[in-house]
Amino acid sequence: PSNAYPVFLANDSLGGNSDFRNNIYGQLNRSGYSFWERYYLSGNVDFKYDLNFLKGLSLMGSAGYNNFGNHVINRSKSFAVYQSQDDGSGGTVINKIGDDTSMNNSSTKSGMVRFYHAELGFGLDRTFGNSSLSAKLLAENRMTERDIARVSQWKRGLKGRVDYNLDAKYLLGFAFAYQGSEQFPKEERYGFFPAVSLGWVMSNENFLKESTALSYLKLRGSAGITGMDFDSFYSNAYFA
Repeated sequence: PSNAYPVFLANDSLGGNSDFRNNIYGQLNRSGYSFWERYYLSGNVDFKYDLNFLKGLSLMGSAGYNNFGNHVINRSKSFAVYQSQDDGSGGTVINKIGDDTSMNNSSTKSGMVRFYHAELGFGLDRTFGNSSLSAKLLAENRMTERDIARVSQWKRGLKGRVDYNLDAKYLLGFAFAYQGSEQFPKEERYGFFPAVSLGWVMSNENFLKESTALSYLKLRGSAGITGMDFDSFYSNAYFA
């Protein structure tokens, strides 16, 4: 409460009492400070090389690296507060509560995380009359490492997708991932996760092309199977 004690006594000592010791001036100026910084390093490279022996075929890939963490410096100390009380004879007595201590210094690093990924594969983009075909097939390798004391977590496998477009109206898509994680036993390490989608751009149909109230309308539906490995970031579990 603002009336529990004066911020300063007559001799510029910090005011306080046994119940309320967090003098606001002392908290701001005599209790130390903390300095927090986050370091971050990120890089990514993508490439695509057209292969001349087949129209629309290309070699493609990417690689990336991310590293970040926290560095916290704590410099803390405590301070004494003083309470002015009536001594019973018309005078006052000053009671000291707590002590002024020297600065404590500490430094910690936390939240250190590294990510690495690499992909390599083929892409195909072709047009046949009023239809188009786009496809990709990539092999990938990913690593995540949280703190030096933990074992790195790896994921690898194949992934791909095929998209077919007929007359800019009818869309068919298929995607899959055959992925593995060392978080699972060797005999159950890999899984196959497919997905399919269908789309219809109704606004490109003749009966809607002349509509002035509707510029674009597409209906799309998809279904698939997804997978997830065990999250070892916040536990010590690990499957060899």
